Amino acid sequence: MRAVRMLGWSRHFENKILAARGVETDARLRQVSNGSSMNGIMQVAPYMLNAVALTFTALRPEVSAGSLVAALWLCGVFMVRPLRSFPWALVNTLDALASARRLENYLALEREAPESQVQPEPISGESVAREAKEFSTEMNSPAAGSKPPPPALRVRGLRLEYNGRVILEDINFDVEAGQCAAVIGPVGAGKTMLLHALLREIPCSFEVYEIFGRNALEMPLSQLRALFGFVPQDGFVMSANVRDNVGFDYNLTSDKDAHTLNQLQLSAFAHDLSRMSEGLDTEIGERGVNLSGGQRQRLSLARASGLGRELLLLDDCLSAVDVATEKQLIDNLLFGLWRNKTRLLVTHRLSVLPFCHTVWTLDSGRLSRTRSTRSEA
Repeated sequence: MRAVRMLGWSRHFENKILAARGVETDARLRQVSNGSSMNGIMQVAPYMLNAVALTFTALRPEVSAGSLVAALWLCGVFMVRPLRSFPWALVNTLDALASARRLENYLALEREAPESQVQPEPISGESVAREAKEFSTEMNSPAAGSKPPPPALRVRGLRLEYNGRVILEDINFDVEAGQCAAVIGPVGAGKTMLLHALLREIPCSFEVYEIFGRNALEMPLSQLRALFGFVPQDGFVMSANVRDNVGFDYNLTSDKDAHTLNQLQLSAFAHDLSRMSEGLDTEIGERGVNLSGGQRQRLSLARASGLGRELLLLDDCLSAVDVATEKQLIDNLLFGLWRNKTRLLVTHRLSVLPFCHTVWTLDSGRLSRTRSTRSEA
């Protein structure tokens, strides 16, 4: 809320909240009014029915007093209770129909394709990344002949639609192996959605999706995602100590602390760690409550640096760091340790663009090339 006030968005958010509350209040008012009206009608209906039955029978000369009393008794016994129960039955029926529609919408969601239960050997992220690296090295070797190696990422005809709105339309791009490609564009253009689509985390369609020349659409999802290292804009932090957060596991031992410290050094987190009284054993609160936004991002970068993945998806991972820290990350990690990795960087920091091999602009669901050092097929 402090950021909302500082950016002058308070009135905009207040109007949005007020409009939502107005819709909710109107719906609640209609529900209460309709329920009260129906309840009142059903309370009066038995007596009205009795009055109609009494008038009808009284107008018939052959009806005796005993028949009239019997008719009133039958109406009172057999009609009052059902009529009074009708509003509750109607309300329960409508609630059941609404619940059935929600369940139907949930069951209609596209699900991940089930993977084969029988595999020749367990698939790990390290083994898949090693295979991709070997494949890339083989394709770039002189023995591969004059045929140019395939790009690390090739996407053709990517389309993403969400809630009836087209987010991405006819997205086509190549990212050469070992290069860094940047995607820029206005807020809400779909840049993060693009990265999630590459991870197959959201329903979307591809005409072509290849990784190092292999059809990514035929890969099991676990194998596909094991090829990528992903750094989100708002880094995920566990309620655990620093060591466990970097290793992304609980109760890790200290035998790999040297490697962990090197990861933190590369991600410009070493100075922050030196100010923590318990070092790697320092407990971080739920969702990183003890860390700033920049610290959470750098912790995510440290985590990704230890995975050894050949493909890196970086979602505005420099947005919360200062200029000096940004330079350290560029020199030590993005174009240091990862200089031979394939990187797709979503960013709003224009200072990093001169280091990138290719820059694309994503706007209105379309991707256009802004600058490139190598022509795309």
